[in-house]
Amino acid sequence: MSETATTEVLEDGSAAPDAQAALAPDASAPLPRPRIRVGALLWGLVLTGLGAWVLWTAADRTRREAAREAVLTATPLEWTVAVAIAVGSVIVLISFAAVLRRLQRPRPRA
Repeated sequence: MSETATTEVLEDGSAAPDAQAALAPDASAPLPRPRIRVGALLWGLVLTGLGAWVLWTAADRTRREAAREAVLTATPLEWTVAVAIAVGSVIVLISFAAVLRRLQRPRPRA
């Protein structure tokens, strides 16, 4: 038989001691907490809300026409404000995700 660290089988059929230790974790060691992907969760909520708003707008003819009219008659100042709000919202969302991620990190024990 070949001599490898984790796949070596002894003559009596039992696994090597190193392999047994690797396969059987210490029962007293706590399991790591699952990591929540905060950014994906937040972006999922934003996209779900945006999709719901689009469906709500598209469901009624008067809402569709009102939205079309608002987009076609917007002034450059209104477009600038809309872009500034969109960029600010993205920055706030990214910052919020960073804060939540930092709160999830385990603190060093003193």
